[in-house]
Amino acid sequence: TKRARKIAVIGDNRGWTPQMTRIARNADVLVHEATLVVEDYNRGHSTAAMAGRNSGGCNAKLLVLNHISPKCEDDLPGIVREAYEASEKKSSVVASFDFMEVQVPRMGFGSHHEDGNIDDDGESDISNLNEEDRPDKPVLKEWIRKVLD
Repeated sequence: TKRARKIAVIGDNRGWTPQMTRIARNADVLVHEATLVVEDYNRGHSTAAMAGRNSGGCNAKLLVLNHISPKCEDDLPGIVREAYEASEKKSSVVASFDFMEVQVPRMGFGSHHEDGNIDDDGESDISNLNEEDRPDKPVLKEWIRKVLD
């Protein structure tokens, strides 16, 4: 059985809800806005830390921060670090840019075991796939390194 790739996009909001958690749970990619510098639940926007907490809480593999305030653009590495720390280092984090493309491996991001099973849900078995179709374990880290270089 192949595991589907999962991408969740959460737009501007006034707070994270249980429904959002269900939608984004175990997503390969979570796109989340990070407009604010300081938390303010009345504004309908999030900070990078809020996005990070949400991403870690739903076990997203990659958090893509978007709708970043121009006030934060001079410190993108700091914004990314803030979200990463807030996710309790559960999610890899990148800041988006115009026309950015994210390549999600055929089997999604995840911790693949030698036997083909995936840690997060145990639903995937890739033992019967051809070698070229098998997911590359370090693909996410390599992709992030390319983006950040």
